[in-house]
Amino acid sequence: MARGKTHPTIHASRRVVWRVIALQILVAAVLIVLFGLTMSIQGAGTALAGAGIAVVPNALFALLAFRLSSGRMVPNVVRYFFVAEAVKWLSTIILLIVAFVTLTGPWIPLLVTLLVLLHLQWMAPVFLKSKLN
Repeated sequence: MARGKTHPTIHASRRVVWRVIALQILVAAVLIVLFGLTMSIQGAGTALAGAGIAVVPNALFALLAFRLSSGRMVPNVVRYFFVAEAVKWLSTIILLIVAFVTLTGPWIPLLVTLLVLLHLQWMAPVFLKSKLN
């Protein structure tokens, strides 16, 4: 494959990843509004933090994994995906620490938003599978 060309599978995977991230942002907006209405501005703020903790690392992963892997040899692609996954985990841990150190709560909106978005990340490819075909 010529350098600079993207394999069709990588291109399709990239589309699915960005659709999942867009879906996470949409669901996060709904949860932030919901917690804002039920738990005041503090609930919306911690829900926003939970959304950031879920979405930002996923976006970093997508940017790194697909930017570094396009048009490269298979062993390099695997290596770049491992690096991107490590950056994702590290950024998630850092964002969690920052949230728990700087925010005063309530914690339920943060945790619920984070868990819903993480489950959405795991389940979305099942629902978006038809988009690959």
